[in-house]
Amino acid sequence: MSVRTIRTKLTLLLLVFGALPLLGVMPIVINKMEMMKQGRLDGMKTTAATLGDLIDRNLFERYGDVQAFGVNAATRDTRNWYKAGEANPLIVSMNAYMTNYGLYKLMVLVDMDGKVAAVNSADNKGNPLPVDDIYASNFKEAPWFAKAVRKEFSKGDTVDGTVVEQPNYAEVVAKTYQGQDGYTITFAAPVFDYAGTMIGVWANFADFGLVEDIVKSAHAQKTSEGLEKIAFAIGDSNGRIMVNYDPAARKEYEHRVSSVIGKKTLADMGIPVASTPSTPSGTAVEVDRSSGQKDAVGWANTKGALGFSGMNWLIVMHQPADYAFAEIVAGERLILMVCGVALVLLMIAGIVIGTLASRPLQKISCEINRLASGDFSTDVEGIRSRDEV
Repeated sequence: MSVRTIRTKLTLLLLVFGALPLLGVMPIVINKMEMMKQGRLDGMKTTAATLGDLIDRNLFERYGDVQAFGVNAATRDTRNWYKAGEANPLIVSMNAYMTNYGLYKLMVLVDMDGKVAAVNSADNKGNPLPVDDIYASNFKEAPWFAKAVRKEFSKGDTVDGTVVEQPNYAEVVAKTYQGQDGYTITFAAPVFDYAGTMIGVWANFADFGLVEDIVKSAHAQKTSEGLEKIAFAIGDSNGRIMVNYDPAARKEYEHRVSSVIGKKTLADMGIPVASTPSTPSGTAVEVDRSSGQKDAVGWANTKGALGFSGMNWLIVMHQPADYAFAEIVAGERLILMVCGVALVLLMIAGIVIGTLASRPLQKISCEINRLASGDFSTDVEGIRSRDEV
């Protein structure tokens, strides 16, 4: 066995024993990093669920509004019906509801034949609206009217009596508000007289902006917390996209785009998790087909609130993975760099120690070779050493 081989083996032995602790710790560190990534994803899922809860709570309040408006004494008094005058107590009440609540576009009262009995004459800021043509309309074929008459309500654990439609483009709203698309959520409920007989249906057309504003507020809050390039998307129960709020990547979707919203699906838009996720809530790292980059995604389905059953919407929060895991990835790189430096230092130390340890063996090997050749002229070097040599 050569001296150099012994030195090499000693160097490798020291390197292996020095590296073993690092190799033992690395799986723990990597697992911890993965847990941290999952923690970020879980946070996004929680944000999506919280956003859905805020929306459901707001819709719950709208659920009760339409029933409350329908029991107004001016509503039940049919002598106030079919009169568009500003002095009509029913119109006065409608206009007051509009300005006090500030989130409705139209309030319409129709009789059992679908004919319009009353409609607000002012918008939510008190400005007059051109509603005369609405009195010539008939809503007998409107889904919300038919459901209200048949009492097919959007029931919950503790609420009943209101029809809630998925967001849609209401032509009557679009015609009344020139330049607007009429994208609304319709709430409808039966109107009864004092004897309990159904005499009509009251419908509130709520501006979908009430949902968009909640999303924008959530986005602003998360951005203020230091999250970059986050985005929110909402799909209805059929997977159609209702909100695609991604200011950093797609400025045009900061505001509603009528050719997209309510018409295309989440899958059409390349939103991660698409329109039919495998679970009601979850997390993933998926490719955003609109950008081609990997996104961290958290999603949750709306479950309702305060007894309201909810709309079964899919709330999605997503963010480029590079941003979502930036600090964690930086930590991983730092750990790998430290481990690399440690291995280099171990190798250098191993070479130095191996050389020092093998040097006495090299000397004694030379002495043995000298003696074997018959040269006894000098004393053997190292015989006074107190170690194994």
